Amino acid sequence: MNIRKEKLVSAILFFLAIFSYFTQVTAQPVIDKNQSIAKEFNIKIHEYDNNTYEGQKIIETIRNNLLSTNKFKIIKVSDKDKRKNIYNRFLRKNNFDYMVSIQVNHLQDDLYEINFTLENLENFLDKVSFSGSIKDITRISHIISDRIYETSTGNKGIFTSRLAYIVKKNNIFELQITDHDGKNQQIALRSSKPITSIKWSPDGSKILYVSFETGRAITYMHDLFTSNRVIIANQKGSNSAPSWSPDGEKIVLTMTETGLSQIYILDVATNSFRRLIKSSACDTEACFSSDGKNILFASDRSGSYQIYSTDLYGQNITRLTFDGDYNGSPVALPNKNMIIYVKKVDNDFNIYSLDLSSKKEELITSGKHDQSPSISPNGEYLIYSYINEKGMNSIAQISLFNSQIKKIQEKSNYEVFDPSWGPIIK
Repeated sequence: MNIRKEKLVSAILFFLAIFSYFTQVTAQPVIDKNQSIAKEFNIKIHEYDNNTYEGQKIIETIRNNLLSTNKFKIIKVSDKDKRKNIYNRFLRKNNFDYMVSIQVNHLQDDLYEINFTLENLENFLDKVSFSGSIKDITRISHIISDRIYETSTGNKGIFTSRLAYIVKKNNIFELQITDHDGKNQQIALRSSKPITSIKWSPDGSKILYVSFETGRAITYMHDLFTSNRVIIANQKGSNSAPSWSPDGEKIVLTMTETGLSQIYILDVATNSFRRLIKSSACDTEACFSSDGKNILFASDRSGSYQIYSTDLYGQNITRLTFDGDYNGSPVALPNKNMIIYVKKVDNDFNIYSLDLSSKKEELITSGKHDQSPSISPNGEYLIYSYINEKGMNSIAQISLFNSQIKKIQEKSNYEVFDPSWGPIIK
C-alpha cells in the first residue's frame, strides 16, 4: 500500500505557496554547550485578537515542539497583556526573550490566512503570512516552530523534517513516513518480507531501502512523490546497507558478489558501480563523511569489527576505533569532525561518539540493545532503536547537548525499528 500520489502533489503545492511569500541513560553530552544551546529562552505564544480553534491548535503544536527541545520556557500571559501598546512593558516586567503572535483569518470555505510575528524588546524579528486549509495547519505550525527555533538558537529547527522507520505487525512489514515527532503516519510500502536499511535522499524526495521480497537482499530506490520504486542493486548475492552522498549524486552500499562483503559506489546518473576497496576482509556499513570527501565503514580486517575511513578511491585507509570486538553502523555528525556508531559493551549494544581530532570517545546511550543511529539534519539530536521493557523494538530520540531522551514510538504489541531522519524541508 503506497502513499497516495494526490496527497504528495498537494503537499508540493502547499510548500511552494508557503515559501513563495524511553529508557535510562547516564551518558554525557557530546556537543559543547555554547551560549545559544545552553540558554533557556523565555517565550510567550498567543493568538492576537481572536480565540479560534485553528489558532489554539497552532499554538499548542508550536508549544509542544519548542518544549520538546528543553531550550524554551513557555510563560503564560493574561488577556489584558495581549494589547500591543503594553508589549514592551510586559516583556521587561516578566523577563521575556520573545513574544510570538498568531492571527488566524478565515478567508473562504476551507481556506485560512495565518499571520505570524516574532518580536523581542527592541524589534520585530520575523513576520510572515501563510495560507492553507485545515489539513495544512500542523505543517504551518511546524514551519513557524522552525523559524522561532532558528531565530532564538542560531541553528536550524527540525520540526519540518520527517522520519522513516519499519513497523512489524503480525509478520507484515511496513515502511512508514511520519512527522519529526512520530505523528501523522503514512505507509509508503507494505510487505510480507523484511524491509531494512532505510536512508533518505538529501532532498527528502526519495528513500533507499533493502527488501527481501525475492528471498535475498535487493536495494530499492523509492520515490515518495510518485510512489514509483526502482531496483538499484540486484547483483549476485546480497545488496545491502545503502547510503547517499551529501549531494545525492552517489550511493555507497555493500554487495557480496565476490563471496565477501565489499563496498561499492554507485553513480546515480550513469547507474554504474565501482568497487571501492579490493580486500580479503569483510567491509560493510559504509557511509559518506559530512563533506562527502571520505567514506566511513566497518571492517573485520583487524580480527574484530572496527571503524575505518578512506577516500573516495579506497586509498589512505585509516583505522578510527580500537576498543572492543565490535564497532559498526557509523554515521557522520554534520559540520563536526565527529562520528556516531554502535559499540558492543558487555554483550549488549550502545551508541557512542568519537571526536576525530581529540580521539575522545563518549557514551551516548546506555539502554538495552541500542541500534540504528540516525542524526537529525541540524546535528543536535539522534534517533535510534532500542528494546523496551516489554522486550519490543522501539524508537527514541536523544539530545546530543543535554542527553535528554524522548520516546518517539514505543509499542507493547508490535515492533518499531530501523529509523532514518530525513532532511529539513527547504
